[in-house]
Amino acid sequence: MLPLSAAAGAAFVVFCDLCSRVLFAPYEVPVGILMAFLGGPFFIYLILKNRKGGLDDRG
Repeated sequence: MLPLSAAAGAAFVVFCDLCSRVLFAPYEVPVGILMAFLGGPFFIYLILKNRKGGLDDRG
């Protein structure tokens, strides 16, 4: 699970870097801003999912 998480995180950073350079072509948007816009809602989703599920994932 740990190697998969590391690879997915690295791929996410590369994807955000690529998008920040290509989508806003004459300008370079900082990668952290794009990562916050994409990762923030996902993080909130995970929090809300865990709150509704209770202890389902912990056995």
